[in-house]
Amino acid sequence: MNRLHTSARLVPPETTLRHAMAWAKLARIRTVRDITAMDCLGVPIFVSERPGSATGAYAFGKGGLPIESEVGAYMEAIESYFSEPGVAPIETRWGLPSELSGVGEGCDPVFAFAPKLGRRAEPDQALLLARAEDADSGADGWIPAELAFNPAPDAGMPLYGASSNGLASGNSVLEASIHALYELIERDIWSIEFVRRRSVRVTGESLPGAVQAIVETAARNGLRLVIRFVPNDYCIPFFAAFLVDPTHPERRFFNGGWGCHDERGIALMRAVTEVAQSRVAVLHGLREPNRCDDPVAEADRVRRQIASVSSQTPSIRFDDVPERPVAAASLAAQWATVSASLRRVIDRPIYRVIYTPPDAPLHVVRLVVPLLEHFSQTTRRIGPRLQAELEAHSCASAAIA
Repeated sequence: MNRLHTSARLVPPETTLRHAMAWAKLARIRTVRDITAMDCLGVPIFVSERPGSATGAYAFGKGGLPIESEVGAYMEAIESYFSEPGVAPIETRWGLPSELSGVGEGCDPVFAFAPKLGRRAEPDQALLLARAEDADSGADGWIPAELAFNPAPDAGMPLYGASSNGLASGNSVLEASIHALYELIERDIWSIEFVRRRSVRVTGESLPGAVQAIVETAARNGLRLVIRFVPNDYCIPFFAAFLVDPTHPERRFFNGGWGCHDERGIALMRAVTEVAQSRVAVLHGLREPNRCDDPVAEADRVRRQIASVSSQTPSIRFDDVPERPVAAASLAAQWATVSASLRRVIDRPIYRVIYTPPDAPLHVVRLVVPLLEHFSQTTRRIGPRLQAELEAHSCASAAIA
């Protein structure tokens, strides 16, 4: 195994890059550029341009080394291409909500997959379904087609909306699946944390040297990089990184990044590189945040957010965050570890859509797991577990509404 800063991979990044570049024409990737120098942090960030993309022309890559980020920019664009409706031969059909797989007894089938706030389907309403496989048993299943493609296919009033959650790529189906499952768990943890608000500050002096150097670089440039640890039911390292500019309390200068992995070092670097990527994307116009009609109200809100994430107490040392080192293990062992983490919380099947041919040098997959949550101010999706949290925390329920 090749342990990188933000992942563990089957082959060296040079091999993955060679295969990804060979697919550039197929995926309609025009260019891939290094945009690291556009910001002050020095975190390697690359951007790929794919004109005609149904989900946006730009995709970004991040990592601890330039080659990791370059690979990421290619792979993000390749994932975007293969997940578009009509590209991969994914079987779809019309069916009823009761035909959705893996839901379990006593649960509304549509609700189990976390629809948008207030969206439901009648028992006799026709839904577009997509065939998927159980990633463990190989058994066939049917999931909402909206969650199998990005963008979602045109199938009437959307229940879930377009999303890339659980979309990942790798040098094998299993490698891609591992990264997809970590992403699903990451989004679920942050959805629940939106209600629980149990995160704690990671003390600066305890951070690894590479991350501490980025924190210091940010400070020299008038920025503040804050790292928070989020306790969770999976007992898995999860970090949220916030990069803020206290002198410019604007939404576009309040950036967040998240990372989840059984190894705390990988989880941390994912969060830090993602927040650096977020700032570069916005700062240089490649990803435009929503505009606020009231700058004064926006500034007040951002100042409160900065104060909240910057709180020094409670705190934890980085080395005190429990972990399960897996990066040197086989892919099968890594899958077993992350699956075991999932099973602490969810006992539903892990459904997988494979977009790429079996003999392809790279593979793109999408994982979907009933009962996992994916809430943000953009997605506004709520399933049974988040609904239960909201009912237990009525003040958070009002904030979401």
